[in-house]
Amino acid sequence: MRIDIWSDIVCPFCYVGKRNLEQALAEFEHRDEVEVVWHSFELDPSATEHPAGSPRQPIQDDQASCFLPEILLLLKPV
Repeated sequence: MRIDIWSDIVCPFCYVGKRNLEQALAEFEHRDEVEVVWHSFELDPSATEHPAGSPRQPIQDDQASCFLPEILLLLKPV
């Protein structure tokens, strides 16, 4: 079986999916018969390092903490 995956290295959801696939394959009886082929994918080809109108500022702790429960929930299966 061949699995083709298009993934963006900066996408956190792509990472979660990658880890879930790795775990599933590790538990799969026929994992030696699976070929995983990775392809690069750019979510936003027009993205720049510093988007116009958004000053580059670090996220404050109180702002980041509101995302923590959701991030932990997403990473739980990983």
